[in-house]
Amino acid sequence: MDKRIWVSALSKNADQIRLITESLRDYGFNCQGHIWLDDAPKLAWRSAYDELIHEQCQHWVMLADDESLKCASIRYGLSLMAYAMLRDKPDKMPIVVLAEKQETFDLLPPILRKSQLILTSQNGWEAKFVAATIKPKLFNLPYRINTMGDANIGQWFEIGSKLEPWHGIAFGIAGLDAVIDFQGVGPAGALPDKSILEYPMEGIKMDVGGTTFTGWAVSNVLDTNLSYYVRVRGLPDQLLLMPGFKPDAGNDTEAYIVALT
Repeated sequence: MDKRIWVSALSKNADQIRLITESLRDYGFNCQGHIWLDDAPKLAWRSAYDELIHEQCQHWVMLADDESLKCASIRYGLSLMAYAMLRDKPDKMPIVVLAEKQETFDLLPPILRKSQLILTSQNGWEAKFVAATIKPKLFNLPYRINTMGDANIGQWFEIGSKLEPWHGIAFGIAGLDAVIDFQGVGPAGALPDKSILEYPMEGIKMDVGGTTFTGWAVSNVLDTNLSYYVRVRGLPDQLLLMPGFKPDAGNDTEAYIVALT
């Protein structure tokens, strides 16, 4: 088993970091990692993720604490990194969250509550950790989602189908400081240099689940090799994905709400 893991410590608790990583090294794990940098607008989480990929780490391990998780921008960045991990590890949950208290897990963003949660205050937590890495939880999203970009080109979401083609898509956001300002369609995995949009729409208001989303949409057919790209300024609380969106479809269009904070 490859035992390279990436450890993200949310706080600068040197004693906790040392104790946890020493325990994991005793079990043969090669620990790489960093102290979490809270700068979501500049996609600071992306640097950690790129380093995780460069080091070929198979699991992402988080050392969680209450104070850090009370910060919305930290939860936002953690969510985006989690979705990036799930894109690269389809059908599995390659994320383990370590915390001293059960209540800490309740503060996690929704996607991370589905990860493998282990209390380090319990005897034998190391054995549970080993088991979690040997046999990760099965987990599968019905869509592709990724975030790319940097401080210069901005924050881009990539959305796509995993199975059947989508005949159009609407993408919405909810959050006071977030706006969509560009959209495109192109090959999966990289921002397109140019794209032809079919019946593009902007500024659509959509009420789903008691929340009003502001969205953009296109009618392009998106198979598994194509993606929809949308640039978002700010940190939205929630995303709305509506594959197969048609303006006159009423409430028949399938909808997915992605909570980020």
